[in-house]
Amino acid sequence: MDGYAPAVDTFAPSTDLVSPGPEPDLPGEAEPEVDPELVERAAVDAQCLALHRTGATYRDIATRLNVSTGRAHRGCVRAREAEPHLDPEGVRADLSASLDRSMLELSAMIADRTTPQDRKIRATLALVTVVDRKAKLHGADAPVRRQIDVTVLTQEALDAEQARLERELEAAGIDVSALPGVQDVAQLIEATARVVE
Repeated sequence: MDGYAPAVDTFAPSTDLVSPGPEPDLPGEAEPEVDPELVERAAVDAQCLALHRTGATYRDIATRLNVSTGRAHRGCVRAREAEPHLDPEGVRADLSASLDRSMLELSAMIADRTTPQDRKIRATLALVTVVDRKAKLHGADAPVRRQIDVTVLTQEALDAEQARLERELEAAGIDVSALPGVQDVAQLIEATARVVE
C-alpha cells in the first residue's frame, strides 16, 4: 500500500494549548530557583530597617547604603511588613521612636540659621503634623473619662432638708419667718439671671 500513513494519536494534547504549569516536586529534584534580585532587595530592606531603628534618618540610610532616600523609606516599610506581627505596644514604641527622630531632625532644621526661610516654614508645618501624630499615638487627644456621681433628690427629701435647716436656725435663735421662702429665692435667682443676660 503506497498511500499508507501512520496513525496519529488523536488523544495527545497539543503543546500549543497546554500552559506550562509548575512541575510536581519529585524526590531528588533541585529546589526551584530563587530570584537573586528579590534576595538582594530583602537584604537591603532589612539593613534599612535595622539602621532606622538605631536612629538613622532615611537620608543617613540612603547615604550609607548608596540608595535613594525614597528607596530607604520603602525598604523600611517592606521590612516592617515582612516581620511577624508585633504586639500593639511594640508597634507603638517603634512608631514613637520614629516620630521622635523626625521631630529632632525638623527642629534642627528650623533652628539652623543657614536654612532658607521657605524650608523653615515647611519644616515647621511638618513638625506640627508630627507632634499631632505623636499626640494621637499616645492618646493625648483622647477625651478624658471621668466618673460623675449624680444624686437625685426628690421633693420629699428637699422638704425634709429644709425642715432640718429651719430647726437648726430656730435652735440658734434665728427667726425663720423673717427669711425669704423658697419661691422668693427662686424669683430672685430668675430676676438676677435676666439682668445678667
